[in-house]
Amino acid sequence: MTYQDAFPPQALAQWGAARELHAKETRYSYNEGITSAATEAKAREDQGDDVAEELHTFDVCAECGRIELEHSDEYEASVWPCPTAKVLGAVAS
Repeated sequence: MTYQDAFPPQALAQWGAARELHAKETRYSYNEGITSAATEAKAREDQGDDVAEELHTFDVCAECGRIELEHSDEYEASVWPCPTAKVLGAVAS
């Protein structure tokens, strides 16, 4: 018996949907995370002519990050892996 057999299909579908929402998203920044972008090209564009700084990358939870940025200017609680991703088994323990 697998875990899929232990749960109804609707529960498995909801679990899968939650895992998709709480996915790892890499952010790119030329100013140590003060501002960030979804792509390196966008980060370079946002930085303008001053791209002498080193490119920094960091990972956040896509869904938690979206929610956090509605209320704040920076990522804190949504740094990957978020608590939800851990519970859902989206990351190795």
